[in-house]
Order: sequence, then structure tokens, then C-alpha cells
Amino acid sequence: MKQVYLIPAPDMDERAIESMILDGVEFVRVNLPQLTHESNLNDVTDQMAKQIAHKNPLILGFCYGGVLAIELAKKISAEKIIVVSGVKSSQDIAPSRKIMAYAFYFMPDIVLRGIGMQLTFWINTVLRLDVKIPRIWLKSGQNRFIIRHALRFDCQGVTCEIIRVHGSHDKVVPLSSTGADIVIEDAGHFMFVHRRNDVLKAIAEAIG
Repeated sequence: MKQVYLIPAPDMDERAIESMILDGVEFVRVNLPQLTHESNLNDVTDQMAKQIAHKNPLILGFCYGGVLAIELAKKISAEKIIVVSGVKSSQDIAPSRKIMAYAFYFMPDIVLRGIGMQLTFWINTVLRLDVKIPRIWLKSGQNRFIIRHALRFDCQGVTCEIIRVHGSHDKVVPLSSTGADIVIEDAGHFMFVHRRNDVLKAIAEAIG
């Protein structure tokens, strides 16, 4: 039985990671500490590292959890990292999304929350994607922590293989010119909820 350490995105829709089942695989969830604008990345990854009980673990990160998985692998030796709906470095983030992220970062809290709630309404009511994500928009400090580190991180110093699984129609984190290692056609950013079986097949392929 292979153990795969699963790092979720902060406030991730629990439907995406509950009862994940793959033959011969045991998913071990890594609990994230509370993130604020003042959080220190080194302290965050230290708390995560304490939950890793195996040497050279397989690590699976969803969305921003992929950033944390890569940062964690700078501290511990990992066998492989699998990133779902995320990026391998800030270079994979489309310029348009970087501009949007910088704009969000400097917005007053009340404006950021208002826009976030409108986006949630648009995602769930207009696009009818039924994604339970409203909580994250109420945590502006957490969002600023995420933006600050996502826009400047890289995978230098990580010696293990990093496999990127991405949806071809991801509008939140569009596929950049670097592409991805495994592309799920016609799938969006929230494919881990709506295309669960396809994502599990991709994870199984990435595990090898």
C-alpha cells in the first residue's frame, strides 16, 4: 500500500478530497495551519513537515496546495510531487492572472470581500458549477498570504519529479505556454469536484 500525502488548498471544497479511493493507495491528509497576512512560510512548512511520517513520501497538492507541496519538498526529501490544478512555479502563471492577483493584493478588505462574493455568485449561479468556496473570500489575510507567495515561488532546490495535472479549460489558472504533464480535456479549475473520476485516473497515472 502506497501512502500519498494530500495537501489541500486552503478552505477547499471538502467534496473534492473526501473518500478518495485508489487501489493500492492510502491518502493521508496534511492539515494546514491557519493562514493570515502575517503567516511565515517557513513556519507553515515546518508545521506541515511534522505530519510527514515516511521518508521520501509521495506528495499530492491541489491548487495552492501544490505550491505548499513544492515548498515542503525543499525541506524534506520527496519521491514525487503531483500538482492538480496548480503550477510548478510562478512562471507558469499567465500574465493576465498575475495582474489580477496584484490588483486583489492591494485592494481594501471590504472591496476584496465584495468582489469575492460576487465571483462566488457568478461561479455557482451563472456557471452553475456548485462549488462551495465562499469562506475563502471572507479571509482577506489568507488570500494575501497565498497571492504573495504564489507570485514569486519556484521549484529550485527540489530534486524530485513534479507532475502537473491540469484541465484544458481552467479559467482560474489557464494553461501557460509550458503546458502540463497530464491534461484532462474539457475540464475546468474545479475538476476535482466535477470530473472526480478523471482526476483520480490522472493521479493514478502520475503515481505510476
